[in-house]
Amino acid sequence: AIDKIRMTVPEDRVLLKEPMGRHTSFRIGGPAEAFVMVNDEEELAAALSAVKESGAEHMLIGNGSNLLVSDEGYPGIMIKLSGDFESITRCEDEPCRVRAGAAALMSRVSAFLTERGLSGFEFASGIPGSIGGAVFMNAGAYGSSMEQVVVSTRAMDTKTGEIFMLR
Repeated sequence: AIDKIRMTVPEDRVLLKEPMGRHTSFRIGGPAEAFVMVNDEEELAAALSAVKESGAEHMLIGNGSNLLVSDEGYPGIMIKLSGDFESITRCEDEPCRVRAGAAALMSRVSAFLTERGLSGFEFASGIPGSIGGAVFMNAGAYGSSMEQVVVSTRAMDTKTGEIFMLR
């Protein structure tokens, strides 16, 4: 799987025996067999295809918030979203909306919105982690949650690599 991933993801973003303590908010965890940082949908699809084809154990992670990894490590491939997945942009056709990648930190998105005079996301400013995890878990605080602010989600089927919209 690693050789196939290296055909799409640059070698400096494919690390073997990478200590997971470097990538979790608790700063604990032994080495993952492999740690792959994907920067865009093409790289993610290639990595998912490789793990599916090989049957390798794998896990997708964002910021590593609240992720506990055993001191013995992880016997598979950790796939970290980075690059394009960290982007935050204001929608040109609807200036009261933004697009945030799954790896964008909640605090960064909150600051981005505040700097542009947009409200409704203040509850998220203190929530650690990334947008992807927050959407997945419907994170919330102070009586508000992600379900109240998310309009749609662009997602990838981890088995097929197909991209689709959830509204």
